[in-house]
Amino acid sequence: ALATLAGLYLTYLGGWPIVAIGLASMLAAVTYTGGPWPFGYRGLGEVFVFIFFGVVAVAGTYYVQTGTLTADVLAASVPVALTVTAILVVNNVRDIDTDRDAGKYTLAVYLGRRLARWELVAVVAGAYVASAALWTVGGFSGWVLLSWLSVPAAVLPVAAVLRRTDGPPLNAALRAMARLHLIFARVFDEDGVEEGIGAFIAIRDETEGLVVGTREPTMGLRGIPEAELLFQDMVLPADMAV
Repeated sequence: ALATLAGLYLTYLGGWPIVAIGLASMLAAVTYTGGPWPFGYRGLGEVFVFIFFGVVAVAGTYYVQTGTLTADVLAASVPVALTVTAILVVNNVRDIDTDRDAGKYTLAVYLGRRLARWELVAVVAGAYVASAALWTVGGFSGWVLLSWLSVPAAVLPVAAVLRRTDGPPLNAALRAMARLHLIFARVFDEDGVEEGIGAFIAIRDETEGLVVGTREPTMGLRGIPEAELLFQDMVLPADMAV
């Protein structure tokens, strides 16, 4: 209900383009793992994430707040879209064997582990190249190069994916890649004061105070399970904050 109210308010602000974005997003979410041809299991998951979690998220947010959409906004969405896509690439490399056995043909399954690892290198490197291109070619302020300060945060997860195949190091790499995305896309106000975004990772049965509540019906034959999460005086280790 709360999500519906928020959607109605955004529609009131943005008009029919927000309705179109919402409908397209819902259709993509359903067909990602459901329907006769779930594209998330046909090697197209990265395309979905790049478009909807990157370009649409950035451009849509800008449009709602300003009522306009420019080529500069679309260009600025590309580096962010690449870093969020990198999260999925790490996930798919980690799960490549189980996905193959389950008949989930992600791009990593199609490419194989070796090429999928280099896919990650290309996506992460592409994010930094794209941010630099905003300055060198796109005419953006040199401040966009601040994103390059996050390079050290990219080294460890990429190295782990290139070298390891076991679960725990790749789980850590997944957390680190999510952290990189947040650092890379860090938000500043007009005075340069960091507003930022906060997030954390809590593991079921390992995090004190985390309770998994009622499970929701799954969309699609092979949809991802969803459930209510309850936080009851949850104690979170510092290294699980991103």
